[in-house]
Amino acid sequence: YMLDEEKRIEFIRNLKSFAEKEDLEKLREIYESKTESDKLKKVAKEVLIPNNEDNLVKPSFCHRFKIAWGILFNKY
Repeated sequence: YMLDEEKRIEFIRNLKSFAEKEDLEKLREIYESKTESDKLKKVAKEVLIPNNEDNLVKPSFCHRFKIAWGILFNKY
């Protein structure tokens, strides 16, 4: 919540690739929040729907690490 909205949206969209159960719980909190913007709620919903917890298949640790590495060390 301390990042600007565009950065939060970018990180949330990246969760499509490697979201875990805890991530989905936080996304649900964002989606149901009365204080978050409609834009942020929409992005959270985009990630939640395809990642229905019953059908959630986690990518391998190596795949998730590669994605996280790209997010953390991406030069702007």
